[in-house]
Order: sequence, then C-alpha cells, then structure tokens
Amino acid sequence: MGVLDVVRGPVTACAGGRIEGPAIGILAACRHRQAYPNALFVLSEPQVSFDGTVTALASREEQARVMLDDLFGRIAEVTGRDVDQVRADARRDRLLPVAEAIEYGLVEGQATARGRPGLPGFPGFPGPARPPRQGDEGGGDGGPGPGDDQPGGDRHRDGEHD
Repeated sequence: MGVLDVVRGPVTACAGGRIEGPAIGILAACRHRQAYPNALFVLSEPQVSFDGTVTALASREEQARVMLDDLFGRIAEVTGRDVDQVRADARRDRLLPVAEAIEYGLVEGQATARGRPGLPGFPGFPGPARPPRQGDEGGGDGGPGPGDDQPGGDRHRDGEHD
C-alpha cells in the first residue's frame, strides 16, 4: 500500500478472481477500482503463526496489529464506512460478489470492454473481417492463419526457416 501512496499518477486496479488479504489492501490503495464479473472479495482477518522468544513474539504481534489496523483503516477510508464495521465484517469473513462490493464501496464499478464488444472475426466485432483465403470459409482477421506459407517462415515447425 505504501508504494502506491507515493506514485504520482493515478493507479487503476482491475480485480478478478478471489481477492483477499494483502491484495485487498493494494486494491484499497488504488485511486480507481474496478472488478471483472468473476471477482469475489473476501474481507477477513489474516491467519498468522509465530514462534520464537517471548520478546520476539510480542514484537511480531504488535507489528501484525499495526499492519491490520492500517489495512482496516484504509478499507474504511475508501468505502466511507466505520473502521469498526470493516473489522467486524472481516471477523465474519464477509464475502462480497461484485454487486455487493460496489454497494460496499470497495470498487467503483464492473470492468467493461473499451468500446469493443468482441474480437476481430467473431460475432459482434464492429470492424471488418479479413477477406477469405483459399480453404477459409468465413474470412478472418487479416493475419496469417495456421498452415499459411510465409516468406522465411517455419512451416515445418522444425526450428529452421524454410
């Protein structure tokens, strides 16, 4: 989180999959936060284990407590919620799908394609497909396809140019 605090440009996070632990802190440190549809946010307390002398254990426990306070404070700051509420949600291992994460204030919205609903050669792509080639029934993207002969290419896939 600290590195992102000193970055001068705005940082945008796009979260996907299961996001928990320190990753939630990194997300909270970003100015703009988006979530892919498959994202699941987990507010939880981290599990830690220590061994060593009593003095070392006390020191590590204090360090963990400070880091946890920073994490929950940052989440509270970006969500507009009370830090005690964030801490209580973490103790309950609260799961937030994208819609709930937006409502909670953890992310601003769901990530979407940048004006392109599909890829070249696929249904819904606004651009033209490449013209058909011999043995190519429906066109394509304009680039070489499998089996296309190219000058200097390796059509035999033996590591040598033909």
